[in-house]
Amino acid sequence: WRPGVSWRSLVARAGRHTVRDPAGSFLLIGGLAVTVCSAWFSTPLAVPVLGAVAAAAVAVEERHRRR
Repeated sequence: WRPGVSWRSLVARAGRHTVRDPAGSFLLIGGLAVTVCSAWFSTPLAVPVLGAVAAAAVAVEERHRRR
């Protein structure tokens, strides 16, 4: 995200990244699944797990840059 960039172009770019990097998409889906399970077991655990999902999102973006 950058200031002034439209959401439409950001969503289109995210869609292209999803198709080109299924392993990265799996990382994010897995992270979200862990967040949901953590919230189900113990709600306070969902907060730190969201940080892990954010880290996975950054890792996926870095994987794309290095390709």
